[in-house]
Amino acid sequence: MPLAYVDSLGLCEHCQTLLSLESMPGDAINGDWKCPSCKGILTHRSFGYESEQGHKVQWVGPRKKWLSRKPQKDFRIGKLEVAVSRPMVFW
Repeated sequence: MPLAYVDSLGLCEHCQTLLSLESMPGDAINGDWKCPSCKGILTHRSFGYESEQGHKVQWVGPRKKWLSRKPQKDFRIGKLEVAVSRPMVFW
């Protein structure tokens, strides 16, 4: 089952397609990211940020809807398992 982290999820601001920062192309960092479904250009709003350098103010919840508070428990969206926090890695 695919795994994603709640802090990396977003919804396309044009068509509401579920997005993940991990799936965005690395070669577009200095260019435009486009929705894989509608091809609309994504902005900070698609990932729940108040501005380009702002902090996250919305999170995708279990019903694939924006929430104003970060979920506290892991959940699923279809076949996607969404974790609230990343595991700690010790070196």
